[in-house]
Amino acid sequence: MADLNGIVTPKSGVAARRGAIAALFVFVLFVVGCSGLTTRRTRSVEVQLRQQRSENEELRRELASTQSALTETQQTVEALRETRNDASGNVTLASGAAVSAGRIDRLRLNTLLSGGLDRDNIPGDELLSALVTPVDTSGTPTRVDGTLSLTAFDYSLPERDQQVGHWEWDTAATAALWLNGFVGAGYRITEAWQTLPRSADIVLHARFVSGGGQQFDATETVTIEAIPAAPVNSAPESR
Repeated sequence: MADLNGIVTPKSGVAARRGAIAALFVFVLFVVGCSGLTTRRTRSVEVQLRQQRSENEELRRELASTQSALTETQQTVEALRETRNDASGNVTLASGAAVSAGRIDRLRLNTLLSGGLDRDNIPGDELLSALVTPVDTSGTPTRVDGTLSLTAFDYSLPERDQQVGHWEWDTAATAALWLNGFVGAGYRITEAWQTLPRSADIVLHARFVSGGGQQFDATETVTIEAIPAAPVNSAPESR
């Protein structure tokens, strides 16, 4: 039918409906496309947030480690300050801490000043060096008569071989070990390994027994450079 005097014929009405349906289809595709784009963007943001949280956690751990290292460095700087003798004969550190002759509260094994020692210029530490200090309740080094023992363990070795050193000193020998120096006060120990350790991590156990019979113990892990194991020569092949 034709369009007469502005009246829409059935043919033109069908075309209009088809156009509306096409427009609606395009609109639906647009909405679906926008929804998919929004979903992808949301997922991308979630991934970025998770990565940011992981990075923040790592930064917090690094900050805590740095603060711990800074504290240890500050303690070492304090220990390295020059010492001087006061009128009473006690040794006083520049920081104001004095070597006391009073009551022992605990035993301290200084991990910053303990570890392996290399004097032969051959790879690996052939000696153990340790600083063991009895201290009072304020942490001041305390010098009293007593006996001292030190045991070293390498737990990477078979159980029967884990003790790589054990040393003991009587009262006179212990007194001779006492050191008042720029690096602090205490019993300075330097000994050769009785069994060569194979690990870089050595557990030290120190024990001090005062003249009055009081026993004090300290256990710490120190780091050394282990002596490389000698290569095993293979037996020649028989012909």
